[in-house]
Amino acid sequence: MKWLALLGLIAIASAQSRFSVQSSNGDFKLQATDGSVVTLDKNVFRATLISRGGQVYAASKAQGLELFAGRAVVEASSADGKQASVRSATGTGGVRVVKTGGGGRSEMTGATATYKPSGNTATLTVTGSVRLANSNSKASQDVVATGSGLTALLDASNNDRPLRAATLGGPVKVQARQAAVGGQKAGNLLVTGNRLVYDNTGAQAKLTISGGVKMNGLQSGLSFSGSVGTVVLYLNSANEVVRTDFNGGAR
Repeated sequence: MKWLALLGLIAIASAQSRFSVQSSNGDFKLQATDGSVVTLDKNVFRATLISRGGQVYAASKAQGLELFAGRAVVEASSADGKQASVRSATGTGGVRVVKTGGGGRSEMTGATATYKPSGNTATLTVTGSVRLANSNSKASQDVVATGSGLTALLDASNNDRPLRAATLGGPVKVQARQAAVGGQKAGNLLVTGNRLVYDNTGAQAKLTISGGVKMNGLQSGLSFSGSVGTVVLYLNSANEVVRTDFNGGAR
């Protein structure tokens, strides 16, 4: 395994018939039951990971990235073996992508996933029936959304909010927590529609749900429900809804 020495990586075969490739500091790791690793350049390699039962695993701590899949192809670079990083990754056969950073966590599941970093950001495309759960910090609530097909913009490191923006196709369902106001108990909100756009690039994150929107919820002790064209939910630092805008659309 001359390529391992060239890349400064370590190969470990376990008693459970799983093969592991990892950097010397353990921050980068690949695990599978079958597969291959091919050197593409002096410091670049491509790993094909296959699982006979269970899932393959790829992780880069510096990028705050974990990928679980039935099968994956990962292209990575390693200048000295201590700080290997993912250049691209594709997972199939049922996938789960976990992105962490700045104390927050985003988890996305679907049929397939493609991850590609570029500069300070990375794009993630997830196909099939998608579930997205996002929190901005350890103390924040999860906003959970389901839909069909996801395109997301992620932070490429593990230092900032993991999810910067996302678009989720319909039918979509969004579950969020209403912030407690004026001594009232916090409530829950359920919104359905045909499309979700999540924007976390500004000071306040917001979710825009459009197309045949229906919502039910409780806020400040008041229950509300209705059918409108568009709903925009504004979130505080704890990922709770603090403002709801709605538009009835064309009449």
